[in-house]
Amino acid sequence: MPRPRVIVHAAVSVDGKIDGFEPDLGTYYDLIRIWDEDATLCGSETILASAPEPDQPDTEPAAGPDRSERPLLAVIDSRARVRSWNGLLRAGHWGAGLAFCSEQTEGEHLDYLQRQGVEAVVAGETRVDLGRALEALSERGVETVRVDAGPTLNGVALRDGVVDELSLLVHPVVAVEGRPFANRLDATRPLRLIDAARRGEGLVWLRYGA
Repeated sequence: MPRPRVIVHAAVSVDGKIDGFEPDLGTYYDLIRIWDEDATLCGSETILASAPEPDQPDTEPAAGPDRSERPLLAVIDSRARVRSWNGLLRAGHWGAGLAFCSEQTEGEHLDYLQRQGVEAVVAGETRVDLGRALEALSERGVETVRVDAGPTLNGVALRDGVVDELSLLVHPVVAVEGRPFANRLDATRPLRLIDAARRGEGLVWLRYGA
């Protein structure tokens, strides 16, 4: 089965950092409409940075009749760190949740996911294998995946050669102390420029084919 189309979309500084500055989130999220994504793929660190508070023990699974047209939220979380699924799905951005786990993910966490109505998919022995995760998304009818992540997942996606488009919203700031856009790269990755455009006050939107 062919894997989904994968877009890595990131807000970066001119020195290639993803934090240490205030990104223009309005423009960042405005741009994602062009891809009409079926799934948003995140790492656990990204989720913990945006939704660190755990669900209360007595919360009910998030549900609603108007969720079917929204993207799937898929989170790579073999270490069972994300405990805020109820709040994530009640935020209204996503229609359903899927947690990618490993064979070493604790059974208690799998029980928690089931209570929250979140599908758990085992996609690796000790950590999640990105290729297997993308295959699992394809099996569920996902055709377009937008990666919204930190340097680890960005780097793995580029290293494994699964990125079809790299989208960078470059901000007019040098963020010396910020984290790099990607790590864990083991070789140069040549890219093909698709488009470059100015956006807002000093922003440049660069799109590359990988």
